[in-house]
Amino acid sequence: MYTSLKTAASLFLLAAQAQAKFVNQTTLAISPTSATTSATATSTAVTTALNATVLDCFLTLPADPLSATGLSTPFLLQPPCSQTVATQQSFAEAAIYDPATGDITIYHPLVLDAGKTAGAPPVVPTLPAGAVVALWFGFNGGVLQLLDTNGKDTNTSPVLKGAGCINGLAGVQGDVFGQVSWCNAQPWFEAANAGIAAGKTVIPPLGNDHLGNPCPTSRSFELVDACPSDNVPTQYLLLADGSTAQDTAANRAANPDATVINNASDEALLTNILDPLIGCTPYVAPYVDNPGTSGPALALSELQANALQAAPIGLVPLNDPDTLLTNGGTVSTDKTNQYRLGVNQPVVAAGADSGALLPYCDSMVAVAPPFLKGFESVFITQTTPDACVGNNLFTFLCERYLMSLTQLTCPPAAFQPVVCQVDGNGAATSCVITLATTNSTTTKPSTTSLAATSLATTVAKIVTANSTTALSTTALTTPLPTKVLNTTLLATSLPTKILTSLATTTPTTSLTTQTTSTQTTTTIIVEVVTFFIFTLSLGGAPPGVLPNPNSSNLEFIVLEEVFVDLPSAASAACTHQFNSCVSLAGSAFSGTDCLSQLNSCTGVASTASATASTPATLTVAATVPASSASTPTAVSGVVATPVAGGGAGSCPVVPALTVSACTAVQTVTVTAISGASGAAAPTLAARGFHGHLKKRVLF
Repeated sequence: MYTSLKTAASLFLLAAQAQAKFVNQTTLAISPTSATTSATATSTAVTTALNATVLDCFLTLPADPLSATGLSTPFLLQPPCSQTVATQQSFAEAAIYDPATGDITIYHPLVLDAGKTAGAPPVVPTLPAGAVVALWFGFNGGVLQLLDTNGKDTNTSPVLKGAGCINGLAGVQGDVFGQVSWCNAQPWFEAANAGIAAGKTVIPPLGNDHLGNPCPTSRSFELVDACPSDNVPTQYLLLADGSTAQDTAANRAANPDATVINNASDEALLTNILDPLIGCTPYVAPYVDNPGTSGPALALSELQANALQAAPIGLVPLNDPDTLLTNGGTVSTDKTNQYRLGVNQPVVAAGADSGALLPYCDSMVAVAPPFLKGFESVFITQTTPDACVGNNLFTFLCERYLMSLTQLTCPPAAFQPVVCQVDGNGAATSCVITLATTNSTTTKPSTTSLAATSLATTVAKIVTANSTTALSTTALTTPLPTKVLNTTLLATSLPTKILTSLATTTPTTSLTTQTTSTQTTTTIIVEVVTFFIFTLSLGGAPPGVLPNPNSSNLEFIVLEEVFVDLPSAASAACTHQFNSCVSLAGSAFSGTDCLSQLNSCTGVASTASATASTPATLTVAATVPASSASTPTAVSGVVATPVAGGGAGSCPVVPALTVSACTAVQTVTVTAISGASGAAAPTLAARGFHGHLKKRVLF
């Protein structure tokens, strides 16, 4: 997908996906639609008011949606959603396979607002005898749920179950993929693959791009993101009265002032934008709804990728936000397999098909930067698909790549070739790609081992040799000059950053000296980075609020972790702040307010510090609202024995409605016997944080 986390429109995709379980527990009262033909395309009148802030929508399919009549009957977008709202626009694509000849044709069913008349009657397709038909759906909002004319979903509707419609993990009520869904996809691909094997269906060769490299597919690491193979390249015409029409030559001629709307998708990014620029030709087939023309489709791109993509292959990873369980956000092999089968991919297995996070991240870092660098002079002259991501196509693609690594919670690369400069809104304004490292001309992949469900925690600064030099308190007010995603995020299995707990790991580094049988005392100065997260002024108490028996104010534990460098910590804090904000969004404030906070937060940074070899953690509390008398004070939780020389009490007061950080100094004395390990650091109890950040990041 290529919608932006940084735009107000796309921001809501993140929160909306996280609330999918609530959407799917809702039952709509929907009147059965009248049967329509090419002579008329008017849906049943509705009275529910539209609401442009809603991001989870319902799409009603007609009876027998895979038939010629069903395909040409408008699919109805139910209120409060509308095709006139960018973040509610929905799209459909049908692929028709003729087993007798091996021919494939494409049809685009019309999505129309319930209660409106189509701008032009949809074309009625002629289906070959024995044709196998499948549907794929794309959405520019958060969650699109398919319904039948009685308001039943894919788990409860006999009609939709009979059509093989899949919205998420089948049989699990409330589980959704999010923006994507399909009907009869797996049988369709089985039939098409059989035709390919029999020689009836011929997949065109990829060819080479202008640099002489094989042209990319939808599974190429040159362009895959955190959620590969999603959405469709369908376009519609949006008319002035809010109605829609199929994007055909006849309809364009009849409606010269119509606006073309499209689904921001990986598939469209490849076939409609990149291929023409780099000298490649997508796999196309005849468009039945626009006679005499041919074009790309998700089904075609996935057939070609399955047949011709060379290793490494960008298959849907287990950490794909689409394939995490909606309830709980945990990795699900079953859901990943169901998604893969819907886009013609092999199920999770050992080796290259494992869906593991680390190989996927490493392949992105190794493959994407050289591709982007090679076509920099071409991409930099092209219009950006989203100005809130980058100011041209090159910066857009670079920022999309960086944000995908963050969304997947990839471990920091040993060398990150891509560095982007961002403006005050977080949009990339310039990007530099450096491919060469020391004695190397290629990008070095990450060497960090990070399982999909692990937590990554690192330590700040250490000063040894009995030093007691204090580290100065630093308020993080310096804007980030560049956006380098070397962040050590507190990575759970969720690329969506739904943090179910925060825990500090216990490093095993030994404190030793070079002599034997000698007791050595080492004094360590530890930087403790503490983040204060305030959202009370936005209309609700943040998660984790605790009563303070000694104060009339509410008190809550602030987010505290120890990082290698403050920019990394700042990035993690911004994520937590955004999670808290969107989880509270409602009538009092909107996701736009959360976005404003996120953009302000991303400018917080400070200088990096050296890697420590011994852990130290500190938990502090702050009162809300902040005041001159509410400076946080240190509580228990420091490794070893604190001695004079600072503490979290030196942190500055943080006003409400800000996300800030300070560097507090805690001096710790550790005694170790040479040749033996120092005592292991105690682990703080994990603290639960209720968070919502269910996609989306970029195309």
